[in-house]
Amino acid sequence: MHKFEFDPGSARVLIDLLATDDGFRARFSADPVAALESEGLVPTGPQGDSIRANARCLMVGQLASKQEILAARGQLNKMLTAGSSQTVPALDVNPTRGLVLKAAA
Repeated sequence: MHKFEFDPGSARVLIDLLATDDGFRARFSADPVAALESEGLVPTGPQGDSIRANARCLMVGQLASKQEILAARGQLNKMLTAGSSQTVPALDVNPTRGLVLKAAA
């Protein structure tokens, strides 16, 4: 399992795009790595690991709503910037995938 993380500025941009930009959301759902690359948002991995080689970690079934992403902004930012080890933030609403983004209660 590879560990990737974003710098704080890139994490904020990614969350903002996922929470507001329908075009980016569509591109991200179709090809997360290409969408990230198109915005210059490429996370860093240990020892120069390639996110493209590990794209399977980013697969999205059905992306969470913009409102859910906004409500979980702090939680997502922490996961994206803290080197979440083997806990990959699930940005979809597909309950069969295990971890699912939950809006703050």
